[in-house]
Amino acid sequence: MTVLDVRPLQDASRFRGIGTALRLYLKAHSQTPGLTLLAIKGGPEFENFGLPILWFSPPRAAATSVTYGKVLSVFLRSHHGGHLHFFAQYLVPESFDFPHSATIHDLFTPYRGKNPKKDAALVAAMKSRFVHATELVAISEFVKQELVTRLDLNPARIRVDYPKFSWEGFSDHPLPEDAGLLAHCGIRGPYVLSVGDFEARKNQSGMIAAFLKMNDRMERKYTYVACIGKGVMVPPGLWIKLRASGRWKEFVFLNYIDHVQIRALYRNAALLSFVSKAEGFGLPVLEGLASGVPVLTSTTTSLPEVGQDAVAYANPESIDEMAAQMEKVLSTPTWVADHAEAARRVLTGF
Repeated sequence: MTVLDVRPLQDASRFRGIGTALRLYLKAHSQTPGLTLLAIKGGPEFENFGLPILWFSPPRAAATSVTYGKVLSVFLRSHHGGHLHFFAQYLVPESFDFPHSATIHDLFTPYRGKNPKKDAALVAAMKSRFVHATELVAISEFVKQELVTRLDLNPARIRVDYPKFSWEGFSDHPLPEDAGLLAHCGIRGPYVLSVGDFEARKNQSGMIAAFLKMNDRMERKYTYVACIGKGVMVPPGLWIKLRASGRWKEFVFLNYIDHVQIRALYRNAALLSFVSKAEGFGLPVLEGLASGVPVLTSTTTSLPEVGQDAVAYANPESIDEMAAQMEKVLSTPTWVADHAEAARRVLTGF
């Protein structure tokens, strides 16, 4: 019996990207013999695609991660599980000694580039959790290279498996029911969509600065719609600055938007701005292409590997370059048509 960890589906507000990739994986493998799902007993409901579920009752909240790992190992042995696959390396518990594999999404710690000592400690802890792994799955060639260079892992232990992608549920033109959602969100007129919180590597503040510069130069004015995630607050300094300048009316900040609702935001956008400083894959790039909207993304990490020649690029460290690329794409009415063939090629490749 192969057990697949689906706990991210029970916390969709925290693991939207991982949850989306996991749902697509389950749909593609729902007929796999012996595949069983690991979920938390008493947790939120989720779509299981008709697969059997092992309901795990974790130790009390005060228990250490070491205890959690030991309890989970005993639980799987008692159910004769032969192998467990964690769909996110963040969820591999400390001291977990059951044979397993893990999908690695990225190695970006909060301290990378800021505090080398703390960054190295977190990377070392991550490596220690792969001791019993029979295989590691990287979601891009970029991530595989990171595993080899940063964790000094044998590349023979690592395979690349891009997140599965399906066009189902996406539309390259607005639908009649979209108007209600846009009105509910307070969106009026054309808008630039951004998906990502205010974590430094997501570059939300940089894209906002670029948008303001771009909007100053455009005859047609746009709104910036940012899906920043459940419980995430706009940094007080940024909000005060927007209020003081009177430009806060050009922005709509949205908290948790589920995977169905966000598709309406994609297909009605004038542009998807996803100029992140670092991504292990960058699923929003494919979501934007599937929705028939122009995509502006970053020249760094895995993003050129995903977007290829179907998207526009900008240096995430340059406000001027991001603003110029936003203006260029929005001023080109034929952008989507000009890149339609490339978009189809990229989408079918994933």
